[in-house]
Amino acid sequence: MSEYGAHSPVAKSPISVGWVVLAALLCGFGLFLVWLFITTFDWIYFPGAALVILGAIMFLSERAGLDHA
Repeated sequence: MSEYGAHSPVAKSPISVGWVVLAALLCGFGLFLVWLFITTFDWIYFPGAALVILGAIMFLSERAGLDHA
């Protein structure tokens, strides 16, 4: 039999679906706030940039499965 498709039943996947969903929500809400900042130039919406950066850092984490691509 071929060993190419075999996976160990003991190995656990480090990918956390909740982590990826949270990162996507942070990026999406942050982009929405940045869009509001660009259209209104109201500084109250500027912290959306921090949410986008935080979401991007979360996507680059091992918990998001980037090392398995």
